[in-house]
Formats: sequence, structure tokens, C-alpha cells
Amino acid sequence: MIMENIMKKIGIKMLKYCPIIFILFLTLTNCSYMMDAIEGTIDNRASFSISARLDGDTVYITWDEIDSSDSFAGYEIEMTKSPDDEYSGYATVAARYDLNVSILPASLSFQVNPGLGISTTKSFNHNVYQLSNGVYYYRMGIIYWNDAPDKRTSKNGYEQTGSPAWDTQTNYFSKTGLNKISGYAKIIKP
Repeated sequence: MIMENIMKKIGIKMLKYCPIIFILFLTLTNCSYMMDAIEGTIDNRASFSISARLDGDTVYITWDEIDSSDSFAGYEIEMTKSPDDEYSGYATVAARYDLNVSILPASLSFQVNPGLGISTTKSFNHNVYQLSNGVYYYRMGIIYWNDAPDKRTSKNGYEQTGSPAWDTQTNYFSKTGLNKISGYAKIIKP
């Protein structure tokens, strides 16, 4: 009996909030910009756009995003056949250094391109002659150094043999992380 009275009181109070909850639900689910903003803050996805165009055995990837900060370490090109698998389904297919990636889509070779270490770079050409027919998706990541330039010292574990001293492949492997990721761009290889 006591439980029934409590349930009735809770039920009446909850009914007061149903119209507000319903309006919020409709507003948030029907406004794609709002949902993109919410998702973007939750999972830090798609910070900028890229485009990809297949011509023969080459995919021409371009972007407008330039990062001239002192944290910039490089661009990395990623590829997948499953675009809805946010990050985990992508394999890095190109970077400024050899990342020793062993499993690539369709037996592609990893491409080392020093230009991907230059912040003003706005394009990359991906050789895909080994790629089998199908639909593929590209993304590009902007990689940042973990520390400010004045902290990239041997005292903080940075190898000092590059130019500048801390800019080495070893440091790139161990002292960087993903800062931004693009939306995906689709290509179809007939």
C-alpha cells in the first residue's frame, strides 16, 4: 500500500516533465548540426574535411587545413573499407616516417613521404595500383608533439640527433599523438 502511494506520486511528477523531455528529444534528434556538435565534443571526430579523387592508379588527396603551430609533428593518411568504424578500422598508409605498419588494406605498401612533415602541405598522392576493386575511405590525422619545444630535450627523453635536434623518427614514434582527424573521403576503384 505504501509502495503504491509512492509510485502514484512519482508518476504524477514525472508526467509534468514529459512534454519538456519530448520537445528536447525532437529538437536534438532532428537537428543534424546540433547532433554533430554534441558528437564532436564527445569523441573529437572530424575536425576538418579532405577530398579524394581516383585517377588511374593514384588517389589524389587534398585538404585546406594548415597547422602552423609549434606543436605540429606531421600528417598521417589513413584508409579503410568500413567508414563507420570511427578510428579502429583505419590503417595508416602514409606518413613522414616509416611507421612499420604490417597490415594494410589490399596488400598496399606503406608510403613514406617527408612532405607530410611540413605544415603547409595541402595534398598527397597515394599509389594504389595493388588495390583491388571496391569502395575505400580515407581520413587524415594531424599529429602533435606531446611537449612544447622548450621541453623537447634529452632530459625529457627526447633523442637529439635530428634537425631540429628533437625531430627524429624515434621521437615521432614515442613523443607524439593525434590532435585532429578529418572527415572521410570516399573513392571507388572499378
